[in-house]
Amino acid sequence: MSGDGEQGRRQAGPQKAKRARARATTPDGCARFVELCEAGATEREAEADAGVNRNAVRQHPEWGPALARAQAAYTTRQRHIVEEVARGQVEDAQQARVMFAAASWILTKRDPDTYGDRTKADVHVTGTDDLTASKLAAAITASKR
Repeated sequence: MSGDGEQGRRQAGPQKAKRARARATTPDGCARFVELCEAGATEREAEADAGVNRNAVRQHPEWGPALARAQAAYTTRQRHIVEEVARGQVEDAQQARVMFAAASWILTKRDPDTYGDRTKADVHVTGTDDLTASKLAAAITASKR
Protein backbone atom coordinates (compact mmCIF):
# COMPACT_ATOMS: atom_id res chain seq x y z
CA MET A 1 0.00 0.00 0.00
CA SER A 2 1.30 3.44 -0.84
CA GLY A 3 1.35 6.15 1.75
CA ASP A 4 -0.34 8.82 -0.37
CA GLY A 5 -3.91 7.55 0.15
CA GLU A 6 -4.71 7.38 -3.58
CA GLN A 7 -5.04 3.60 -3.68
CA GLY A 8 -8.75 3.38 -2.84
CA ARG A 9 -9.99 6.38 -4.80
CA ARG A 10 -11.58 6.08 -8.20
CA GLN A 11 -10.23 8.22 -10.97
CA ALA A 12 -12.60 10.94 -12.11
CA GLY A 13 -13.29 10.42 -15.77
CA PRO A 14 -15.72 11.78 -18.31
CA GLN A 15 -19.28 11.51 -17.07
CA LYS A 16 -22.23 10.54 -19.18
CA ALA A 17 -24.37 13.43 -20.26
CA LYS A 18 -27.86 13.28 -18.83
CA ARG A 19 -30.62 13.07 -21.39
CA ALA A 20 -33.26 15.71 -21.12
CA ARG A 21 -36.75 14.47 -20.52
CA ALA A 22 -39.16 14.73 -23.39
CA ARG A 23 -41.28 17.83 -23.02
CA ALA A 24 -44.86 18.16 -24.04
CA THR A 25 -45.36 20.66 -26.81
CA THR A 26 -48.28 22.82 -25.73
CA PRO A 27 -49.69 25.72 -27.75
CA ASP A 28 -48.83 28.16 -24.95
CA GLY A 29 -45.28 26.82 -24.74
CA CYS A 30 -44.86 27.02 -28.52
CA ALA A 31 -46.17 30.58 -28.57
CA ARG A 32 -43.76 31.55 -25.78
CA PHE A 33 -40.90 29.82 -27.62
CA VAL A 34 -41.59 31.73 -30.84
CA GLU A 35 -41.98 34.99 -28.91
CA LEU A 36 -38.62 34.52 -27.19
CA CYS A 37 -36.88 33.71 -30.48
CA GLU A 38 -38.34 36.83 -32.06
CA ALA A 39 -37.04 38.85 -29.11
CA GLY A 40 -33.53 37.55 -29.76
CA ALA A 41 -33.16 34.47 -27.56
CA THR A 42 -31.38 31.49 -29.02
CA GLU A 43 -33.42 28.34 -29.55
CA ARG A 44 -31.63 26.68 -26.63
CA GLU A 45 -32.45 29.58 -24.29
CA ALA A 46 -36.06 29.71 -25.48
CA GLU A 47 -36.39 25.94 -25.09
CA ALA A 48 -35.33 26.13 -21.45
CA ASP A 49 -37.57 29.10 -20.68
CA ALA A 50 -40.69 27.97 -22.54
CA GLY A 51 -40.38 24.33 -21.51
CA VAL A 52 -40.85 22.86 -24.97
CA ASN A 53 -38.72 20.74 -27.28
CA ARG A 54 -37.23 22.98 -29.98
CA ASN A 55 -37.12 20.18 -32.56
CA ALA A 56 -40.82 19.52 -32.05
CA VAL A 57 -41.57 23.22 -32.52
CA ARG A 58 -39.46 23.38 -35.71
CA GLN A 59 -41.26 20.37 -37.20
CA HIS A 60 -44.77 21.41 -36.12
CA PRO A 61 -46.92 22.40 -39.13
CA GLU A 62 -48.19 25.57 -37.46
CA TRP A 63 -45.30 26.64 -35.21
CA GLY A 64 -42.42 25.76 -37.56
CA PRO A 65 -43.28 28.49 -40.10
CA ALA A 66 -44.07 30.92 -37.27
CA LEU A 67 -40.62 30.26 -35.80
CA ALA A 68 -38.97 30.85 -39.18
CA ARG A 69 -40.83 34.16 -39.56
CA ALA A 70 -39.87 35.22 -36.01
CA GLN A 71 -36.20 34.47 -36.61
CA ALA A 72 -36.31 36.31 -39.94
CA ALA A 73 -37.89 39.32 -38.23
CA TYR A 74 -35.11 39.35 -35.63
CA THR A 75 -32.44 39.13 -38.33
CA THR A 76 -34.12 41.98 -40.21
CA ARG A 77 -34.08 44.16 -37.08
CA GLN A 78 -30.36 43.49 -36.62
CA ARG A 79 -29.72 44.31 -40.28
CA HIS A 80 -31.61 47.60 -39.85
CA ILE A 81 -29.39 48.49 -36.89
CA VAL A 82 -26.29 47.96 -39.05
CA GLU A 83 -27.82 50.06 -41.84
CA GLU A 84 -28.81 52.81 -39.39
CA VAL A 85 -25.26 53.05 -38.08
CA ALA A 86 -23.86 52.98 -41.62
CA ARG A 87 -26.10 55.89 -42.62
CA GLY A 88 -24.80 57.93 -39.67
CA GLN A 89 -28.13 58.14 -37.87
CA VAL A 90 -26.55 57.40 -34.48
CA GLU A 91 -25.08 60.54 -32.90
CA ASP A 92 -22.68 59.04 -30.37
CA ALA A 93 -19.67 57.46 -32.09
CA GLN A 94 -18.95 54.99 -29.27
CA GLN A 95 -22.57 53.89 -29.17
CA ALA A 96 -22.54 53.48 -32.95
CA ARG A 97 -19.44 51.27 -32.78
CA VAL A 98 -20.97 49.07 -30.09
CA MET A 99 -24.31 48.82 -31.89
CA PHE A 100 -22.61 47.95 -35.17
CA ALA A 101 -20.29 45.37 -33.63
CA ALA A 102 -23.09 43.67 -31.70
CA ALA A 103 -25.54 43.58 -34.60
CA SER A 104 -22.96 42.37 -37.10
CA TRP A 105 -21.77 39.66 -34.68
CA ILE A 106 -25.35 38.45 -34.21
CA LEU A 107 -25.90 38.39 -37.97
CA THR A 108 -22.76 36.32 -38.56
CA LYS A 109 -23.87 33.81 -35.94
CA ARG A 110 -27.52 33.64 -37.02
CA ASP A 111 -26.93 33.48 -40.77
CA PRO A 112 -23.28 32.68 -41.53
CA ASP A 113 -23.96 31.85 -45.18
CA THR A 114 -25.18 35.38 -45.86
CA TYR A 115 -23.31 37.53 -43.32
CA GLY A 116 -20.29 35.39 -42.40
CA ASP A 117 -16.75 36.29 -43.31
CA ARG A 118 -15.78 32.89 -44.67
CA THR A 119 -15.82 32.38 -48.38
CA LYS A 120 -16.58 29.16 -50.13
CA ALA A 121 -14.89 28.18 -53.35
CA ASP A 122 -16.44 25.55 -55.57
CA VAL A 123 -13.88 24.17 -57.96
CA HIS A 124 -14.98 21.82 -60.69
CA VAL A 125 -12.29 20.28 -62.85
CA THR A 126 -13.31 18.60 -66.07
CA GLY A 127 -11.24 16.76 -68.60
CA THR A 128 -8.63 15.44 -66.19
CA ASP A 129 -8.05 12.28 -68.22
CA ASP A 130 -5.47 13.94 -70.48
CA LEU A 131 -3.99 16.12 -67.71
CA THR A 132 -0.50 14.93 -66.83
CA ALA A 133 1.63 16.12 -63.95
CA SER A 134 3.80 18.26 -66.25
CA LYS A 135 0.75 19.94 -67.82
CA LEU A 136 -0.71 20.55 -64.36
CA ALA A 137 2.55 22.12 -63.11
CA ALA A 138 2.71 24.33 -66.21
CA ALA A 139 -0.89 25.46 -65.68
CA ILE A 140 -0.24 26.31 -62.03
CA THR A 141 2.91 28.23 -62.92
CA ALA A 142 1.08 30.14 -65.65
CA SER A 143 -1.75 31.08 -63.29
CA LYS A 144 0.68 32.54 -60.74
CA ARG A 145 2.07 35.04 -63.25
